[in-house]
Amino acid sequence: LKPICSSVNLGEYEKKLKQDSDFIRIHRNTIVNTNYILRFSKKDYSIVLPAPFEKIYASKDRFKEFMKFMEERIGL
Repeated sequence: LKPICSSVNLGEYEKKLKQDSDFIRIHRNTIVNTNYILRFSKKDYSIVLPAPFEKIYASKDRFKEFMKFMEERIGL
């Protein structure tokens, strides 16, 4: 796992990854592969991923979308 830096707008990646149900945007500058999520917290909107990412934070609105996504995907 490693971060990707790009000059392409993140929205473009989001459109391309929309077909792949494993990816979700959690912040204006972050898209994650849900297969790598180790755990998450509703309390502080954090998502824990393997190193080098460790703990990242979702925006409040995107975290609601994330929770809906996870509920549909794994039945939380």
